[in-house]
Amino acid sequence: MIAVSLMLLFALIVMDGVVPLVPGEAALLAHAPAAFAAGWPAVLGLVLLAAIAAFVGDNIAYLLGRRIGTKRFAWQRHPRVARVLDKSGATLERRGTPLIVSARLLPGWRVAITFLAGATRLARPRFLVASALGATLWAAYLLGIGTTIGALTGASPLVVAVVSLAVMALVGQGVRLLRRRFKRPTTPSTARVPASVSIA
Repeated sequence: MIAVSLMLLFALIVMDGVVPLVPGEAALLAHAPAAFAAGWPAVLGLVLLAAIAAFVGDNIAYLLGRRIGTKRFAWQRHPRVARVLDKSGATLERRGTPLIVSARLLPGWRVAITFLAGATRLARPRFLVASALGATLWAAYLLGIGTTIGALTGASPLVVAVVSLAVMALVGQGVRLLRRRFKRPTTPSTARVPASVSIA
């Protein structure tokens, strides 16, 4: 029964890397309490399984993007869309690794970024390294939150998954707000000379 459950989890995580609505993260979080109860070897084993599944899913999305490309369909050749795709390709070429790693932590974005990496022909070795790093961090991050929530609450797997997803959403929102705050351009204040003051 455990083997079947882990095989289903592996399949869900792989599909989650290709189809955004597949609940791979929720399924992994639901497995966290049982792994924690079984001991750290089980937790590390689950991290490894999840990381491999995520890596496989990301690479399927990358290969799909590489096969489809950026010019196969008429809508892709529309000037505005083509400019966006060209700009995305240039951005991935410059900042591919941090983008792919951070996108792995964001549901929905991971599929878009990995697909674009393939479609814009990001070098395969670069993608493999970034995908492996992102998948490992993603698995460790999720199981870290899941095991912590499970240990603190002692709740059922479903409750642990729901609470963990809520915590992750709050953390993600906090990170976005901080990034927005620190990226806000600062304009130096210009001193004005009062009109009543005369300069000799």
